[in-house]
Amino acid sequence: MIGLAAYLKYADWQKRELSSIEGIVIYDDSSIAIPAYMVFIPVAFEKGKEVKQCLEETLLKPNPRAYIIYFQAIRWILSDLADIVKSLNYIEVNYGGLYLSRKVSYGKFTFDKTLKGDESIPTDNTITRVPVQIDDKILFLFVSELTDDMGTPKLFEKID
Repeated sequence: MIGLAAYLKYADWQKRELSSIEGIVIYDDSSIAIPAYMVFIPVAFEKGKEVKQCLEETLLKPNPRAYIIYFQAIRWILSDLADIVKSLNYIEVNYGGLYLSRKVSYGKFTFDKTLKGDESIPTDNTITRVPVQIDDKILFLFVSELTDDMGTPKLFEKID
């Protein structure tokens, strides 16, 4: 575990192509401090706007996209990842076909775009329409696996 500053220094030294993207995250940390996965909706953070308002506006757009991110791997770089997750300001929504309670917050992922995935392994391009219940409204999100062009998630930062 090397930490944020050390990883950025390492990435610069190794000439890694990093890309940071802000967005909404949907996650479940009820049984574990660091969620295994997060659903990530790339959307620009608007200072002063509440998470709920941003989520509703995003889901009301045509075909809002989200990506499943394997989140736990980031813990090998950020030793304080559990503390970061615990400190997130969140709202709760009901997510998925079973309408399970999930937390929603803002965050910023940094991806390493240097290494591409194994081209011999077919990419799963399946897009699933997933319901999200916010209060009494049911809206839909179109979720898929993280695309290779986004890169490998390496860092996560809280956005207030």
